Amino acid sequence: MAAITKSEIVTLAFTRNVSTDHITDADVSVATAMYVDAYVDDVTSSSTIYDDYVKPVIAYGVAVNIFDRIASEITDRGVVQMVTDGATVIGADAKAAMKKEYTMTLNQLIKKMVDAADDDDMDLTDSTLTSTDPTVNGWYEVGFTGNEKQGTL
Repeated sequence: MAAITKSEIVTLAFTRNVSTDHITDADVSVATAMYVDAYVDDVTSSSTIYDDYVKPVIAYGVAVNIFDRIASEITDRGVVQMVTDGATVIGADAKAAMKKEYTMTLNQLIKKMVDAADDDDMDLTDSTLTSTDPTVNGWYEVGFTGNEKQGTL
């Protein structure tokens, strides 16, 4: 089992071809820290849950984190929106709904990863995300105290 690649992130989290150039090593590291390391201690690419549970969490974490910048570019002329010939730019409401869908999928993948880690007797971290309103930052209340799961996703 190898660590997740940028190509795997594109395959797992996006419905169309997204260039791996849009994904930086820092994006992968940040998503891993925010969505994996915050919940499960000492997960490595050799962990039994890595391919089936951790990789999808990292992929969707990267997608959520880069969502707002994926179609934009900072140039010497300011911030511009990139549009492909024949494409139509979606409105703010549709974009927000799509990001919410990605975030909700990420939430469910995190729950499955945590359940698999717990079933595999891996150590869960003492972490709590406090927002119960998914419209605030996309997260439901989740809390872990030792190996006791509390809250819902």
